[in-house]
Amino acid sequence: MISLAKGLAEVLPHYVSPNGGMVQVLLNSASSAEAHLALIALRDDVPERSLVTMVNVREVLRELPACPRPIPLEVEALAKIAGYAPVKNSFSCAFADAGGEYEIVFLGQGNLLYDIVISAENEKVFWSPTPRSQEIVTEKALDKVMLHDTLLSNVIDLAKEMGVVFQPKFYLSLEDWLLEYAEDSLRGISELF
Repeated sequence: MISLAKGLAEVLPHYVSPNGGMVQVLLNSASSAEAHLALIALRDDVPERSLVTMVNVREVLRELPACPRPIPLEVEALAKIAGYAPVKNSFSCAFADAGGEYEIVFLGQGNLLYDIVISAENEKVFWSPTPRSQEIVTEKALDKVMLHDTLLSNVIDLAKEMGVVFQPKFYLSLEDWLLEYAEDSLRGISELF
């Protein structure tokens, strides 16, 4: 199994290529039909191994919780367990990797987690699209995930501390992924047209 950091490193050249828009749709569209169409569009230009990695990264993103969401413990307890420090009305933890320094901040009160904020490159971006949209995470959050190879792993760790059972499906071939989502894709394509 390829590590998450290695997987992101394999996806990055395609994410910043002229096909980057289609790669972003494949990774981040909440619609299986749109992801399917993006996959078909990319098949001629992107090696199959990279496409399989992309659908697996997509599965990781889909498995992460959308916010706002209730959590089984108070946000102060979550911060203590996860090693986040209180900062005004939020909780923060700093990290660094090859992409530079970044901070993960979560906002919440009681047992309600409002959202996760990524602070990097002098910019703060929300993790969850508001209102809920056709994206799994915000476009800017996905950009930060691609720039910082440890960011996604650290968000996964935070989600696990929230009590999220994190068990994304992984695929060994495109055919496996296409078969898994065939019904959703066909239904979604018919709704698009």
